[in-house]
Amino acid sequence: MQHFQRLVCLGWLSGFLILFPLGCGSRRPETAPVSGTVTLDGQPVTDGIIRFFPKKGAPATGKIGSDGRYTLSTFDQGDGAVLGSHRVTITRRSPGGQPSSAGGAPGEPAPGLPSGQPPLPARYSQPQTTPLEADVVGKTDTMDFALTSSP
Repeated sequence: MQHFQRLVCLGWLSGFLILFPLGCGSRRPETAPVSGTVTLDGQPVTDGIIRFFPKKGAPATGKIGSDGRYTLSTFDQGDGAVLGSHRVTITRRSPGGQPSSAGGAPGEPAPGLPSGQPPLPARYSQPQTTPLEADVVGKTDTMDFALTSSP
């Protein structure tokens, strides 16, 4: 009888060990590397943040460097954005880390921005108001965004 119980127990354990890995697969959506440049009126946007908001799933974020270039990350560093359509927002960060968009008098930098860097128009900073959209479809996507100060 003990032999039979051992066989049943081993059978259950073997089945569990075989099937367990099947349930532990990655549930992350597929991503594609995305990088590019961001300019405002032909000049590189520096010290900014770009975000891709998909219709469904986790947003991707990238820091914009001093040359205007960015690389997106969603789950892991540099993995890109989930495949599909996205609303794109771009904000500039002040030295204190707070978002900084148009503020102050026209033609003057927003408070906290290094001199010479114009503020980004507020329309680019929120998913509800941004005119920017992107479709992530390939193995690697290069997406450049040319922003304008005028509406």
